[in-house]
Amino acid sequence: MKKIILTVITVLSLASVEAQFEKGSKWIGGSLNFSVNTNELNNGNTNVNKTNGFTIGLRPSINTFKSDKIMNTFFIGYGYTGNKNKQNLGNIAKDNAHTLQVGFGKTYINPLLGKIYSSITTNIYGQYSYGKSTQNNNSGLMVAESIYNNYSANVNLSLGLMYRASDRFAVTTSLNNFLYGSIISNNQKNNSTGNPEVTSKGFEVTGGFGLSGFNLGNLQFGLMYRLKGKH
Repeated sequence: MKKIILTVITVLSLASVEAQFEKGSKWIGGSLNFSVNTNELNNGNTNVNKTNGFTIGLRPSINTFKSDKIMNTFFIGYGYTGNKNKQNLGNIAKDNAHTLQVGFGKTYINPLLGKIYSSITTNIYGQYSYGKSTQNNNSGLMVAESIYNNYSANVNLSLGLMYRASDRFAVTTSLNNFLYGSIISNNQKNNSTGNPEVTSKGFEVTGGFGLSGFNLGNLQFGLMYRLKGKH
């Protein structure tokens, strides 16, 4: 029995040593988040609204370990959201939004068991957003259009897990926007049939807790590859 216990302890110890992230090692990475939005609202009469859409985000990154438990990250990101809402009278509303991000992150890593680590990441980044919403009547004619261009400064905190699959590869997953805050500059232009164009500008400060109204778009999955470092 003692031999079995010692063997298990030895195996876990070796796995833990093998899985260590090395100070000075550089990794390239990429992460993806994806979610689908479907919703149907029916009040029991002829008033039926059906919504279908999806969100996708990509974030390539360069990562450097300042110690075996601290990783600095530079990243760029792109996101797209598209929704289509079909209303009971045949009216169709469409929303399309694009986002671009550039930022820095710092991740604190804590070993859990063998090759599995927990992570806490703070990101600071700038974001540009462009979006367009249209409203078409049942004849296919556009009756309303809204276009916006937004700039924002953002900070967020995410929680995650990392798995050191091999000497060269690591798999990551994180819950984005566990806590977040943003300062946003809004610029919007609205057009509707029979009315003059309306332009609006303003600033907005927002923040919150990411589990409120949770959706799969808050989950991010990634892969990292080590370029160089100690063996």
